Amino acid sequence: MAVNPSRVPLRFGVFEIDLDAGELRKQGRRIKLPHQAFRVLRILVEHPTLVISRDELRQSLWPADTFVEFDHSLNNAVSRLREALGDVADNPRFIETVPRRGYRFIAPVDKPPEKPADPPSGLVVMEQAAAVTPASTRTAWMWLGFAGIAVAAMVVWLALRPRTAPPSHPPQTVAVLPFVAGDAAEGSADSYVAFGMTEALITELSHVGALKVISQTSVMQYKGLRKPLKQIAGELGAGMIVEGSVLREGDEVRITVQLIDARTDTHLWAQSYGRESASALANQRELAREVAGIIRSRIAPSDHTSAPLIEQTNAAAYEAYVKGRYFMLQPSEASWLKSRDYFEQSLAADPDFALAHVGLSNYYGVTDSIPPAEAMPKAKASALRALALDENLAAAHAALAYVHYFGDWNWAEAERRFGRAIELDPSDSWSRRWRALYMSAIGRSATAIEEIKRAIELDPVSASAYDAAGAIYFDARQFDKILEQAHRIDELSPNDPRALIHFATAYFHQGKMEQALEYANRGVDASGRNPAFLCVLAGTQHRAGLAKQAEQTLAEVMQLAGKGYVPDVFLAITTLWMRGPEAALPLLQRAFERRDGYLVILKSSPWFDPMRDHPGYRDLVRRMNFPY
Repeated sequence: MAVNPSRVPLRFGVFEIDLDAGELRKQGRRIKLPHQAFRVLRILVEHPTLVISRDELRQSLWPADTFVEFDHSLNNAVSRLREALGDVADNPRFIETVPRRGYRFIAPVDKPPEKPADPPSGLVVMEQAAAVTPASTRTAWMWLGFAGIAVAAMVVWLALRPRTAPPSHPPQTVAVLPFVAGDAAEGSADSYVAFGMTEALITELSHVGALKVISQTSVMQYKGLRKPLKQIAGELGAGMIVEGSVLREGDEVRITVQLIDARTDTHLWAQSYGRESASALANQRELAREVAGIIRSRIAPSDHTSAPLIEQTNAAAYEAYVKGRYFMLQPSEASWLKSRDYFEQSLAADPDFALAHVGLSNYYGVTDSIPPAEAMPKAKASALRALALDENLAAAHAALAYVHYFGDWNWAEAERRFGRAIELDPSDSWSRRWRALYMSAIGRSATAIEEIKRAIELDPVSASAYDAAGAIYFDARQFDKILEQAHRIDELSPNDPRALIHFATAYFHQGKMEQALEYANRGVDASGRNPAFLCVLAGTQHRAGLAKQAEQTLAEVMQLAGKGYVPDVFLAITTLWMRGPEAALPLLQRAFERRDGYLVILKSSPWFDPMRDHPGYRDLVRRMNFPY
């Protein structure tokens, strides 16, 4: 079916479709319409009262070499079109569905008078040109003369200018939005398939050198949210969006994936895959690799980087691993305990599954339920086992780097491992975030700030990324920047204790004690009276002149320390600000003996400024062997 080449505006009801501008307008106001929906409307409006078959639309809009799930894409385009027109399928005013055939435009269409015939080929006619008078002819010849001189000058300049290398193209930024699991409840089999497919596809695309892939912690913020695609893409800084769904059909799970150019809202590719329900989760890595290959061919065809081999394991091990990762991303100690259990189940099913060893290492690295002196050796053993199984596993290098940084205080190895992890997976925001914290701890604030900015580019709507940025700006004594990070966390996660503690510490060090006290109290409440927040509150109360309240708060912390793990470093900071360096030093000494991981902040943190000149403090810094 040929599309009418006429480009004159067409009017129907209160609407006008401008074929020159590619716009739909209602009473003069532009209505946003996805590109493919506009093309469907154009074909229908140019052929009013005629039934346009679905096959004709397919041939016109989706060429033979374009791989899409046609029915889904066309239905979506017509749905968006009806939404823009305020039309309904059951009682249409504009677009009628003709069952088993196609669509028909049923509203009267007003066509303005036809334009004059096109001039012979070879002549260029300016838009909106009037009849040519002798004066305008002279003006035209003058401009043509000037244009000729300009073109000649340009040719000479191009011939004589120094040769420079063509500019390198920045990587395409891609965001894989959380796959939708139909009406499945959280924790159902289909919800795990949806989560696992999202993670597997992010992992596969991260190995494409020409792509920058948004972190999973950021994209998961959009799970269940109904936001326009362009708004999501803008917030994530992504030009390309991957969407997907998981739908159960009897004994089969159908996984649908589509690639969308967010800048034009154009569907570039879509496909649906059927998998047996029993094997959907176990086989999703192979499917993710296949999909990633197609996406790469669509948006980065010149990239030839090869993805690492997929680690082979059995279905039970992989399914338990996916569930472990699912709970690892939940922000609570109770969820992390579940993740540990699932990683252990995975390893029981396959002791040589490297990713499960990495998961277990990550758990022991972040848990607060076990003192670092006990947790870090376990984290290290798991990371080393993962590397023994797969030397090129970026996540394993990152896990070991974290242990070297937080547990061993082996600064050179931490830097080397972080570098290797980022080399293997440049899109891993977790590695960049922790490398930034490591750089900050050893006193390289400028490098740390640049690295955390890169991490935030990959993880732009993650409260954890801005939390790390707040800590880095704190070490750099940029207190106004800390407040910026706190505001960003609060926007993403209202009443988040991390935002409140950043507000409190920034105001504390700016000498604004009224504000510091307010946020410290709020942080204690929001955190469930976490010992770290209580330590900040005690120091703030003391500096605000509330000595009795400060002693009561500190007594509460000591009571908690008698029942479970409370970092000696936190106790030392509070004691330093309340009672001075001599009282704080024994606690720091004990932290060193216990290998308290939080002692990594000893050199750079402003919390220790009151004791910088104390010989005991300087001796402890020396014994930590900081490299700078």
